[in-house]
Formats: sequence, structure tokens, C-alpha cells
Amino acid sequence: MKTQTKNTIRIFAMTALMLISGATTIYAQETWNIGAAANPGGAASVTATLDGNTLTISGAGAMATFTTSDEINTTAPWNDVRSDIHTVIINEGITVISRLAFYLCSNLTSVTIPHSVTEIDRFAFQGTALPSVVF
Repeated sequence: MKTQTKNTIRIFAMTALMLISGATTIYAQETWNIGAAANPGGAASVTATLDGNTLTISGAGAMATFTTSDEINTTAPWNDVRSDIHTVIINEGITVISRLAFYLCSNLTSVTIPHSVTEIDRFAFQGTALPSVVF
């Protein structure tokens, strides 16, 4: 019984520390297929992995084009957690950063763009906290 009480207290203490430190949302790592249909391999040719506050884009070719119907929400699979994204890492091999890819990722403050990127579509970084995107 004493061990169970100690474990309950530990869990309570860890939860309290997370809440105090501002870590109120915890996400498991999640990966989506986001390649353009024209890429060899289609959607699976490019993946996006969200791990904590970092979104990493990997693979070969162009990202799929995302759309919006209401000027707020997009078809990007991370749309529901976009305010939790602080860093985007685009790995070598990606050629096109698609339209609305990081639209309204309001806490996005850092992006890494490799030399393989030859095009950044319109509105890709609109509504982010990036001071500028040099390409």
C-alpha cells in the first residue's frame, strides 16, 4: 500500500511540475505522408514528422499542395496543432515547400531550408513568427 501511495504522489508531483512549467500539452510523435502525387512514390515520397515542437520534413521531391476553404484552417495534417510548432527542419531532398504549408503556425520561430529546395510557394510561411525567410 505504501508503494502505491508513493507512486501516486510521484505522478501527481510530475503532473504539477509540467503544468507549472507550461508543458500542458504532450504529443506522441506522429508522421504523415505529404508528397505531391506527381513525385515518384506519390504521397509516401515525402513525410512530415512532428516530435514535440519540431516538425521535420523528409524524403525526395515536392510537398503536396495544401488548400484552405475558410481562410483559417488548411488541409495540412498538422493544422490542429500548428500553434505548437516552433521549429521546422526541411531535410535535403525536398524540392518544393508547398502553398500554405506552415500557414498560421503562429509560434514558428526557426526554419532550416536545404539547398535542394528550388521553390517556396505563396503563403507557405504566412502568419508565422519568422522575422524573414531568406531563400
